[in-house]
Amino acid sequence: MFENKKYYYGIDFLRWFAAFMIVLYHYSLHFKINEIDYSNFLNYLIINREFAPNFVWLFWGISGFIFTNVYINKDVTFKKFFISRFARLYPLHLITLILVAILQFQSFKNFGHTQENYINDIYHFVLHLFFASEWGFQKGWSYNTPVWSVSIEIPVYFFFLISLVYLKKLKIIFSILFSVTFYLIFPEIFKFFETFKNISFTSWQKLAIFHFSTCIFYFFLGSSIYFLCSKFIKYKSIIFYFALILILISVYLLNIEDNMNYTKLFPSTFCLILSLILLFANLNNFFDNFFKKIYLISNTSYSIYLIHFPLQILLLDIVKKYSLNMNIFSNLTYFFIFIIILQFISYLSLIFVETPIRKYINKLNRI
Repeated sequence: MFENKKYYYGIDFLRWFAAFMIVLYHYSLHFKINEIDYSNFLNYLIINREFAPNFVWLFWGISGFIFTNVYINKDVTFKKFFISRFARLYPLHLITLILVAILQFQSFKNFGHTQENYINDIYHFVLHLFFASEWGFQKGWSYNTPVWSVSIEIPVYFFFLISLVYLKKLKIIFSILFSVTFYLIFPEIFKFFETFKNISFTSWQKLAIFHFSTCIFYFFLGSSIYFLCSKFIKYKSIIFYFALILILISVYLLNIEDNMNYTKLFPSTFCLILSLILLFANLNNFFDNFFKKIYLISNTSYSIYLIHFPLQILLLDIVKKYSLNMNIFSNLTYFFIFIIILQFISYLSLIFVETPIRKYINKLNRI
């Protein structure tokens, strides 16, 4: 029998860390830097930045863990579920969408092009309005680009809601079988359709299919990890050390030059994501007070994920307008200033914008 719903503060921190990795990835790309002065750790992450987008998969796994924790012992209607998700995600999405549109319009007006040459037309604006920017209808990256991962996750939320009745009955068996089966079969269905002469998919549609099946896989992987942690809560110390060892092995294999032979036997990326969620779910049992104290920082993960992009676009506009040297962004001090500003804005957004709007929408739902 599962214990009553508990709050996993450690998982919240892990989600913040995943958001930080995406921020660093875009920071290095947009400001065209290959290293940051006097920081071996950050330079290691930048050198291996092509792995950073995989932290989006970690987001999806964390979502599956949290959703299962919240809803597995709760009866929820479609209406309540939809409004709850809408109140949490949409206000900041709309605000940052409009902000990026304004910034990119200003950039086009001043320089004759948008920053990073993203597509920012009416068609793609409408896609963003409906959270459909990554559903295969797009023609390229557009507006607040990082929201693509949330766009993919939206349909998966409702897959979760529909499957909740089976998840409650079969628990980890259903989550594993559903995720693996869907991941293997869903892409094959589209490959089958492509065998017909008049049917073909664009590269963006194929990418959306891959992302959607991958999101399902990692989302229900997170659900499976929740059941595992709940079932073996008495063995939390063993799980903790097992996860730690698995992380070390995964990181080692990801860093050796030729790991192709190893990954056939040991899928290191998958194991790293699995073990990170396991580790931080169990860290909650050992360092609960610490993670509680930094809760407000950890809870800004969605905020920094959506706000960092318009902030970087603004800085790119300033650099170009005043002909500044882009190398300033490779300075460690400037990087920390950027992170502090981003974190401060995100904190203000969470406290004074997102939370009040969310409470107001949920309050209307109860009337």
